[in-house]
Amino acid sequence: MKITKTVQAMAIAGAGAIGLTAGGIWVSQTVAADDWAGLPAGVRATLEAQRPGEIPSEIEQENEDGRVVYEAEYRSGASNADITVDANGALVVVKTKIKAKDLPEAVAKSLEVKYPGAKVKEAESTNLGYYELDLRVDGKKVEIIIQADGTTKNNPEEDDADDEGEDEDDEA
Repeated sequence: MKITKTVQAMAIAGAGAIGLTAGGIWVSQTVAADDWAGLPAGVRATLEAQRPGEIPSEIEQENEDGRVVYEAEYRSGASNADITVDANGALVVVKTKIKAKDLPEAVAKSLEVKYPGAKVKEAESTNLGYYELDLRVDGKKVEIIIQADGTTKNNPEEDDADDEGEDEDDEA
């Protein structure tokens, strides 16, 4: 298991990874590795309750809107999932990877109406009743959230796709 800490900063020196987000610059750095000792007890308890007997392959500590959360990635077992828990151990969201063919009918219809011909690269269902979809539309990457009833939750984020064939094996 790899535990990573993500913090926001304006100036960075010696960081392991740097990127830009809507909230500014993020930094990802390892704070502990291969044990649960560095995690708050409530975080460990919630993760263990969600996936009994499984250990996450990676955990990131992030600051989301001023709140510390831990996102645990599970890449083995019954299904691939990302579980987000706040610093007190409260469950924030569980995202489970699914195949595009397994999307509910209302979500699939909404997707076809809003993005005809889009290729679903990755699909995740959540315990909160919405679906996160990574799409390829007209050579661009698009991330969209659709509620189970087919309504759109947010405006998509688009990135130029200068590598049209990339991630073909990741198709959901």
